Amino acid sequence: MLTKLKGKPNFIFYLWIFMIGSVFGSMWEILWHFVRFLDYSNRTALVFGYWNVLYGMGGVIMTAVLVPFVKRGGLAIFLMSFLTGSVVEFIASVGQEIVFGASSWNYSSMPLNLFGRINLVYSLFWGLAGYLWMKYCYPKIWDVSEELPKESAYALMVFLIINIVFSVFATFRWKLRLEGKAGDTDTLLERFLDFFFNNDAMSFVYPNWHFGSS
Repeated sequence: MLTKLKGKPNFIFYLWIFMIGSVFGSMWEILWHFVRFLDYSNRTALVFGYWNVLYGMGGVIMTAVLVPFVKRGGLAIFLMSFLTGSVVEFIASVGQEIVFGASSWNYSSMPLNLFGRINLVYSLFWGLAGYLWMKYCYPKIWDVSEELPKESAYALMVFLIINIVFSVFATFRWKLRLEGKAGDTDTLLERFLDFFFNNDAMSFVYPNWHFGSS
């Protein structure tokens, strides 16, 4: 029974949760796709490396929400994970649609879904994942955060910020090209994005992204 924590969360700890959650989330989705379809499909959210920031953010939010419930036992953790994971996934789906005009997943074909953004099966998975996260992953990540120098966490944070910025610019530029609104490549940044992050490269990075009615 999970009734107490190992260590008290701090900023560095949450940084490691974000980074480790991002990598393992990406790896999990790639593996899950391979098991189901026996082929490789990229499942990252950033253009450099295997980082899925949705899982990173989810890990941070999940941890912050669940910490106060640990003393209440495993059932409370499961229920709060169920609710928190569902809300985060729903908001992420709406946010992606509003900001980028795109969608990466749709559960409309699955039973007991809510507007195709979440469904009962994956919400139950979030409940189980949250419990396992707090019971097994939390203490391991705490040990890592205690042993590694703080500078390494800050260095990775800077890299991720640069990665996120480039990913946002590359995605908007990709969307403009697909819509025929890119125009002339007048700036160095536009030429850089059009060369290194052309349509084929972006389709490989984001194979599940669909803009508008595409």
